[in-house]
Amino acid sequence: MFLVVLVVCASLVDMWLAHTGNRRLPKGVLRYLLVFSAYTNLGKILQVNPSSAPGTISCLHAMRVLSMTWVIYCHEITVPLVYMVNITSYFTSLKGFVAQVILNGYPSVDTFFFLSGLLVSYSVLRAAKRTGGRFNVPLYFVHRFIRLVPPIGIVVGLLATVLRFFVSGPAASAWDYWYENCKRHWWKDILLVSNFMLETGDCIGQTWYLGVDMQLYLVAPIIILPLYRYKTSGEAWLFLVTVFSAIIPAAITYKFDMAPTLLQGQGNTTQAFLKRYLMPWCRASPWLAGVWLGYLLYRQGNVRYKMSKVSDFFYVWL
Repeated sequence: MFLVVLVVCASLVDMWLAHTGNRRLPKGVLRYLLVFSAYTNLGKILQVNPSSAPGTISCLHAMRVLSMTWVIYCHEITVPLVYMVNITSYFTSLKGFVAQVILNGYPSVDTFFFLSGLLVSYSVLRAAKRTGGRFNVPLYFVHRFIRLVPPIGIVVGLLATVLRFFVSGPAASAWDYWYENCKRHWWKDILLVSNFMLETGDCIGQTWYLGVDMQLYLVAPIIILPLYRYKTSGEAWLFLVTVFSAIIPAAITYKFDMAPTLLQGQGNTTQAFLKRYLMPWCRASPWLAGVWLGYLLYRQGNVRYKMSKVSDFFYVWL
């Protein structure tokens, strides 16, 4: 009810300000309330042709939509498996060519790591340039904390208390499992360390990704800032880190004799999931690929490059 009242009040104030044309009040204390306005936020969400603000990489919106659609589709198909009666026909349906989109859905997460690395690299380098090389490390971490922890805390709080009273149907008993787990393991999600302890139980399963992303975010300054201060040695340092990001998961795969994929029947999938899929040092490669691209975009600035006819041909046809 608090959230509902907050959104309603923010929307009413927002509409009143828009009707009166007042531009002074939104810049004061009211700006902390207006971020919850459905009036403005729904307009942004439903806008199909958003204008690009300076510094916005608008082409990334398409990658986000395609990747999120891929993730949702894979989970929508696979998660209900435990409640199905006709399990044999389900596995039969996975033999088709189109089913490869589901069975090989794991790389869809890598696109989000790539986007994360790109954006943090691009934003950190631009911030360093804007401030003359000075970088506010405490603000860098506090900003991330404020963005992630409050919404996670709200969801964990609901799961650990009243949400089980609002569900019914054949899968309703599953909520008792989440209720008990969230009472015991809520702190893993709040601290964003659930990916290290998923074997002992978790509350919100999806926070493993936020944990990995946060851990990469914590080390980002020592990887990215040298690119601004010391161009040649910074690039060499980033290249070295990138090489190790490929060597480490390969070494872990070899040591524990894991299969190269997480497909069912390909070796010990549980061990591969816990030791490789959830670990930040094994998911750093796509993130670092994003860091490289963010660095290149920063170096390019507003300069537009004219592709040759040969490169243009391969770009169109490949």
